[in-house]
Amino acid sequence: MAALLGMLLAAAAPDGAEVEALQRLWSGVRDSSEQVVMSVERGASGWPQTSEQRVRTIVAPVSVAWLGAHVLYLEEFLEDDPEDPRRQLLLALEPAGTPAHAVRVRLFTFARPRHWMHLNYRPRLAARLAWRDLVASPDCDLTLTRVGEQFQGGTLGRHCVDGSPGEARYLDYRLVISQELYWYHRRTLRESDGELQEEVIGFNR
Repeated sequence: MAALLGMLLAAAAPDGAEVEALQRLWSGVRDSSEQVVMSVERGASGWPQTSEQRVRTIVAPVSVAWLGAHVLYLEEFLEDDPEDPRRQLLLALEPAGTPAHAVRVRLFTFARPRHWMHLNYRPRLAARLAWRDLVASPDCDLTLTRVGEQFQGGTLGRHCVDGSPGEARYLDYRLVISQELYWYHRRTLRESDGELQEEVIGFNR
């Protein structure tokens, strides 16, 4: 029994190291240039370079013990308007099991986003966070795999539903994170036939 326990702990150790490595890499402030490459509403290649917008992404560890040992708060806003975030997430990192060297990122949005703004600077508020304050998005969880000095991956399958009105659509999201690189690629596709509806690319300046 002791030998079996030792083998299980040894197998889990590398995965735990990947989780810690991803938390270190992801944490920080990133300024990205974001451009819509294609949209059915505006046609392809309809955006001159001057239409690129700057997106600031802030990621920081927060203490939410009941959600796990490795929890990050992500806040994203356009240009220089931190009082109007377009995205706020809690990211719970855990070993994915398969594939090797992979981390599962569980995504949670907030039931009342503005109440939790700048959560990384408000530990007393974070201590009051409860399940009722979060909205789980299991179909939009990410799987990020360590490849050399970076993590890369994204959503799996066609299950991450886009909640916009109109035809049913799903999101395909790709992400690459390293010490120097922060790159994301978001595609919105029609659920009925997989036809591309919108494509957005962002990369750090």
